[in-house]
Amino acid sequence: MSGINQPISIGTDDPEYYAELFRKARTSRPTLANRCLRSKERSCPDKSQEVDRRLQTLLDAVAEISLCRPGNGSATMACSKVNKGTLETRLYIVFNHKDDQLARRCPQHLQSIFEMLRQVPYKPPPAMDGSPKVIPKELENDLIEICRTIHNYSFDIFAHRVTKRERELSDMRRYIEQDRTHFTSEQHSTLMLFLLHVDAIIKTVADAQATKQLSATYIDMLLKMHSCWTKLNLLPKLEDVLADNDEDWFTLLDNAERWLVDGA
Repeated sequence: MSGINQPISIGTDDPEYYAELFRKARTSRPTLANRCLRSKERSCPDKSQEVDRRLQTLLDAVAEISLCRPGNGSATMACSKVNKGTLETRLYIVFNHKDDQLARRCPQHLQSIFEMLRQVPYKPPPAMDGSPKVIPKELENDLIEICRTIHNYSFDIFAHRVTKRERELSDMRRYIEQDRTHFTSEQHSTLMLFLLHVDAIIKTVADAQATKQLSATYIDMLLKMHSCWTKLNLLPKLEDVLADNDEDWFTLLDNAERWLVDGA
């Protein structure tokens, strides 16, 4: 079985800072399909809710970015222990397919991601209004490069996710344009903007099919779209995601999807 033999050290000043960078890199990807199998961390001495949450963020992220083909699945587990005052975590990953070339590529891919994280300087901004930490502007290039590496490794999954409803987009647009009772004028504008963004994403993915490589410029555009969608309540807010407040996750996109399912 392939593995990462050398330990990779991530900054210890504030582990949550790096966990948040990792989370933002992961959630910039649409999450419409291919859910991964999750395994919660079970073996951490002196565990607390905060450590559990950080480890679960790590496990969920690793499970998702370890996949590179539609239909693949993975599960992760972590075993943590204190060694000479340092918390060491060993990650285990299993796949739903045999130890083939895809599985053998995974350790190298994950090692490169963790190495990139290790190189990110520790520059947390001051907290604002009690909100969770955000990535400082001067670190945006680091975030873009990490996201680009993740997207290019799993390009086939990303392409599948953003195109799976392509044939339905024209009907969705027509239903929303014709609606006069369910959505407000502002919500109409927001949903039409979202559909324009989706069209741009689909076109970019189609142009990249030959090389299966996405440019840094495109990743920057995708991150800006993700930020815009969050501000417009198309995606759940960061504090709700981190706090696992599922009941607060009903976004405008959830509203639109339920409306379409019910017959528009």
